[in-house]
Amino acid sequence: MSRFSCICGEVTHEVDEPADASLVAYPSAAMLRTRREIAELIAAYVESGDAARREEWLRRYLGEPLGHDEPLVEIAELIVNRELNVGFLPIFRCPHCGRIALSDPETGKWEFFARG
Repeated sequence: MSRFSCICGEVTHEVDEPADASLVAYPSAAMLRTRREIAELIAAYVESGDAARREEWLRRYLGEPLGHDEPLVEIAELIVNRELNVGFLPIFRCPHCGRIALSDPETGKWEFFARG
């Protein structure tokens, strides 16, 4: 079970976490670039041809075969999730004290900020 320990001393377990406690932020330029890349990837998949060619496209994109024919919405979600899963800044808002914690993407170390 995942948990977050705040410097206030409180521990929040994933199952008890309020819906608005975990957030992510993207640099604006990265988000614009990623949105374009996602659109291009989905278009490339759709335009790749028949089922066999789409399966080959997915195998190249994923690095392994998917194994079964998925609806387009599932493929689009897979692409979106994969592309958005990089380059973000994890943020946590402690439900107990309200501090905001930012995780350094390179070190994984959390920096805490209290409301002013």
